[in-house]
Amino acid sequence: MKKFEIYFHGLICFYAPEPRDGSRDYRTLALFVRDAEHTRKVITRDDEVAFNNTIETDLTPGPITEIDDDFQNFVPHLGDDHVSKPHIVVMPEKAIQLLLPAGGRLEVAEFYRVKGTYKDVGNTITTKVARITLLTVMAESLTVTADDMEIPVPPEAPWVVILNSSAQGGDGPANNHFHRYAHITNGNVHDIAEVVDAESTDMKYHGDAIATIKQLPGLKDDVLHVITQTQCSNTNWP
Repeated sequence: MKKFEIYFHGLICFYAPEPRDGSRDYRTLALFVRDAEHTRKVITRDDEVAFNNTIETDLTPGPITEIDDDFQNFVPHLGDDHVSKPHIVVMPEKAIQLLLPAGGRLEVAEFYRVKGTYKDVGNTITTKVARITLLTVMAESLTVTADDMEIPVPPEAPWVVILNSSAQGGDGPANNHFHRYAHITNGNVHDIAEVVDAESTDMKYHGDAIATIKQLPGLKDDVLHVITQTQCSNTNWP
């Protein structure tokens, strides 16, 4: 058995079939928001494959119950009243769905170097935000299938990055990307918080369009560019 690392970045919601006031102690799906300005990709040491319709792994699916405290606290919950209006529920049938593997662990791989401010739907709250999340799982091997293309994860470089990201962000319901989580709910963009970067303690980093994920063995050019803005974080439901 080998430990495989699955990294997530962008408009992806970690979902459990619960109401807004649910237990929040397990997850069953990763939901990818369908949005024309976001590109969905699977990246390994050997492959980089875009997908638009389906994604799955060859691992046995099942609820993930091992969830790090940082993942619970700093991956925003769409069921929180400062993140969405009280009538909002997530509807997984509106998203591209990835069944999560049984026995995995969810944690935060990296934080944004700025805090995010959530506003316009409830109390305004400023908090740390997870930039890249990580699912680890023990398995003999791992293959990801995206739009019917099989992508084996090399055992000597046992990582895969799954993105739903854009190189741009903006302000207001039309341009702030966090509003687009509305696409997987029963509501509209005005029902989801605007998320803006709070003051940075690292001005060299703040404001860059993209920055790099930590080094992964065998990653081409030793660099992977992902957006730095807090409006493009993952979320939880509830």
